[in-house]
Amino acid sequence: IAPLLGCAWHGLAEFYDGPGITWRDNFGVADAPLDRRYVASIYYSFTTATTVGYGDIVTTNDDERLFALFNMLVGAAIFGYIVGNVASIMENFDLGSALLREKMDRVKEYIAERSMPPGMDRRVLRHFKYFYRKVSVFDNGPEILAALPPSASTALVFLQHEDTISKFSFLQSSSPMFVAAFVPTMKPFYLTPGELLFYEGEVGTHVFFLADGTVSMLIDVGDGEGEGAADGEADT
Repeated sequence: IAPLLGCAWHGLAEFYDGPGITWRDNFGVADAPLDRRYVASIYYSFTTATTVGYGDIVTTNDDERLFALFNMLVGAAIFGYIVGNVASIMENFDLGSALLREKMDRVKEYIAERSMPPGMDRRVLRHFKYFYRKVSVFDNGPEILAALPPSASTALVFLQHEDTISKFSFLQSSSPMFVAAFVPTMKPFYLTPGELLFYEGEVGTHVFFLADGTVSMLIDVGDGEGEGAADGEADT
């Protein structure tokens, strides 16, 4: 765009018929060869569009001042466009991080839309931060596994879920085909200290495995409460 603006800047002086002088007269290139005038015009276009403006070539009439304003507006718009695109390219270098930010932004929008109280919104955010640290943010993971040969998909499951498998003794002793089919169905979740996992009398719809930490069990014994604690670290 700078060469076009430079040509327009030169033409503005070439066809100016108003009072006073033009920038060419002021800069001393009115009678100079065309190549020198062209270089001076391009030079002015670049310095004005980039808001550097060294001051050696200046406007001398209202037509040139209006054109200078237009030149600066075009330069600022192009600069903003380039910076925005570069920032977008840099963000997309790490597609996984970009997808993670997008998913967490959706969670935050959901929290804001539902007007969750402060305690609940922090609980939901902590859960999803933990969830996406443990699973892939790519939604086509099951499709990729299904498209692979059984031996390759099994090896990929063991590689991707190595940390989880190492925490479960029953998975380590199970057949590879069972592990490859079972582990991808597991869903990680996060509980804060003191948070209740399961209430007595509820219908069991899930099987829970504890990967880290301890769990306590409260049992209603009629007249009072008895408390038992599962010692050590169980499996998630």
